[in-house]
Amino acid sequence: MVTFKREVKLKTPMLDKMSKIKDISQKIGEFLEWIGHRDPKLFLCELDQDAEQYWPSYPNIEKLLAEFYEIDLNEVEKERRQILDAIREENNRKK
Repeated sequence: MVTFKREVKLKTPMLDKMSKIKDISQKIGEFLEWIGHRDPKLFLCELDQDAEQYWPSYPNIEKLLAEFYEIDLNEVEKERRQILDAIREENNRKK
C-alpha cells in the first residue's frame, strides 16, 4: 500500500507481493540466467509429447517468476500507473 501526504491510500496488492518476494526471486532469476551462460550450457527444454521431442526453451525470466509467484504483471503495471497518476495529481495541487 502506498500513502501520500494528503492521506491518499492506494491499494497495491501485486506490488506489495512483489516487494515481499523480491530477495528470493532475484536470486532465482540470477540462477536461471547463470544456467544459460555457464559452460557447458544447460537449457530449459519444452517437450512435444506427440513427437516425443525436446527443444531448448528461452523463457522470459520475469514472466516465469511472476507465474511461479502468481503475480499478474498486467495488474502490476496498472498499480504502477495508479501511483504515477497520484504523484502527478499531488504535484499539480502544489502548483
